[in-house]
Amino acid sequence: MPTITPSGTIQHSAVNSQTSNFEELNARIWQAFEQAPLDPSDPFRAPVLGTASSCCCALRTVILRKAAASERILGCYSDSRAPKISQIQINPHVQWLFYRPEERIQIIARATAAVHHMDSVARAAWDNTLLEHRLNYSSVFAPGSEISAPDSIALLHRGGRPPAPKELDRAFANFAVIVTTVEHLDFLRLNLDGNRRAAFTWNGTSFKGSWLAA
Repeated sequence: MPTITPSGTIQHSAVNSQTSNFEELNARIWQAFEQAPLDPSDPFRAPVLGTASSCCCALRTVILRKAAASERILGCYSDSRAPKISQIQINPHVQWLFYRPEERIQIIARATAAVHHMDSVARAAWDNTLLEHRLNYSSVFAPGSEISAPDSIALLHRGGRPPAPKELDRAFANFAVIVTTVEHLDFLRLNLDGNRRAAFTWNGTSFKGSWLAA
């Protein structure tokens, strides 16, 4: 979790980019990933997820819901009808882009994605999701659908009544979990005294580090 300085500045789990030890740097990167889902103020909690469409790359900001160094996992939630789901099913190769302004650190994670829909993984995530967040998946319109007006989307919580179990079941049918397994990390720290860049590539047993020109 972040700490707050006497001046009121929020400090998140810092990535010690000055170290020359690859193992330590990789560990600090993953520590930052793992803490981000718990901290709404951490910029790493809202990375960009990139997928490949039929014509181009597709980018969107998502909320990082899970990170696990031991499994090399980064994960998020999605409406199962969103274009990124079909894009991943066709081409599972994705990239994450993280940026933390206070440290001027950028991390690009290359990964392979899997979609969990109406299975035990999705159910476990759904059961741990707050009701107000579950309602986001209750629209009859798929994400990206053309609508007549901004307020045309009717969600279950409108009308002042609690949703019925069957209505939540229909919302669950629109819920998906994207789990990605990281294969490569590209770390960059911008600094007026000299940028520092490193790459970490999974070799089957561990991440192998190397320095790159920035």
